[in-house]
Amino acid sequence: MTTVQVWAGVDARGIASLNVMSDSRISWEDPRRSGQGQRPQYLYDQGKKIFHCRNYPHIFAYCGDSLFAALALSQLSDQIDSGIVSPRQGGQWGDVVHQALDNLFEGYPTQVLGPSVTMLHLSRSGDRMEAKFHLESYTYRNRYDSEQPRRGRWIRHAYDLADVMEGSRTSKVIEVAGSGSPHLREIQASRGLDSTARDTSRLIFANFIAWLDQANGPESPDPRSGGAPQMCRLIRIGNPRPVGLVYNRRKHFGGASIPKPTDTLEVSWHNKHFEIVDPRTRRKKARAQTHSDLKGMAPG
Repeated sequence: MTTVQVWAGVDARGIASLNVMSDSRISWEDPRRSGQGQRPQYLYDQGKKIFHCRNYPHIFAYCGDSLFAALALSQLSDQIDSGIVSPRQGGQWGDVVHQALDNLFEGYPTQVLGPSVTMLHLSRSGDRMEAKFHLESYTYRNRYDSEQPRRGRWIRHAYDLADVMEGSRTSKVIEVAGSGSPHLREIQASRGLDSTARDTSRLIFANFIAWLDQANGPESPDPRSGGAPQMCRLIRIGNPRPVGLVYNRRKHFGGASIPKPTDTLEVSWHNKHFEIVDPRTRRKKARAQTHSDLKGMAPG
């Protein structure tokens, strides 16, 4: 399956960023043993689960069934970038995305769809001090029955970020979804409460890494999640900013391992403490801020 986390980064003026992280594992069960509650039989740990537009401030992520989600979000982000889909004057992006998912789902065989799939849409209207961030989800619960086939429908939910933040002036997790969400919520609610990093984006990020370390371990609470982390951000200006991550001493981008040295101005690279690193050496840059308050913390 998948585990995905969305949080708001906050400064003195309000929400300064909307961030999404995910694992990179795609898993399959042996169909000959279906329904027996077994651990997944087959794993692939370089699955792209976060998609972003290059020309517009839109990010998409998913949890649940991976095949349709990966196909649909790749199509949708390309269509937005090409100007093929956009709101009519006075319209809402949520309506556009909802309709696009309906169109892309047309003809998809529900027989091969998993129990459910959820798409998350992060976006921004305006910029700088006029920036307003948005988060919506679209969930499809499969109702397929071989004896009585029937199609379900996409359920749309718009998050009221002002209500969720409750006037908070600290960074806050907005949504955690997917198979590993119960354990990740526990870690986010308990780890680092006595740290000076409490209520910061870097602690929320580090807690996700702590959860992922456990998911990748021999006694994983969720063997359907794992692999490397992937991340993308929206800030008050510009378009989405994908993040390169150094995890277990290897560079990863979009969940994929990057074996060769690389250095590009388009991507910011970070380590497990959310410190900025040089991708060629994988070490913290000399002038980058040190997050010493995250070092030495209990694993989770």
